[in-house]
Amino acid sequence: MARRTSTVSTPSEGTSALKTGGGGLASFRRLSKRMSMWGALGKALTEKEKPKPVVPKVKLENTYRLEPDPSMTFNTARVRRMMNNVLNAQLQGKEYDPKTTSMLASKISDTIKHKVKLMNFKRHKVVVYVTIGTVSGQGITAASLCLWDTKTDDFASVTYENSSLFAIANVYATYYE
Repeated sequence: MARRTSTVSTPSEGTSALKTGGGGLASFRRLSKRMSMWGALGKALTEKEKPKPVVPKVKLENTYRLEPDPSMTFNTARVRRMMNNVLNAQLQGKEYDPKTTSMLASKISDTIKHKVKLMNFKRHKVVVYVTIGTVSGQGITAASLCLWDTKTDDFASVTYENSSLFAIANVYATYYE
């Protein structure tokens, strides 16, 4: 196996042309292309090889709790009041627009979920579902079906309607053991 060498001299050393170990300018271009490819590959390999910081896992002990504290149960009336306030604040004077309604429903859903979490219902998983539609003289029936423990799990549902749109917001809270 032969070893290929390349040398580059500058015009200050007395030569005016680029010298390579054989092949001229085309060989130099191939060599520089190879070098840049290996340089990029080397950077990618070193970035992948960087050690990730080790975060110790926190092991929590079991509380053996099967029901929530009576003071921390899901308060449906309090959640409904909050949901009414959010829907009134977000939808007051809004017109139905099919292009922006999906983002508005997502924003309202995130706001309601954030405020429910601030109410500090410990060990409850919260699901928020918001539907917004246009009012055009039609009727609508919305139903949901869940499998849960009636002692610990609960839901809250609120509707809002103005001249242009209607909204249905549902919050489901399930106790997580």
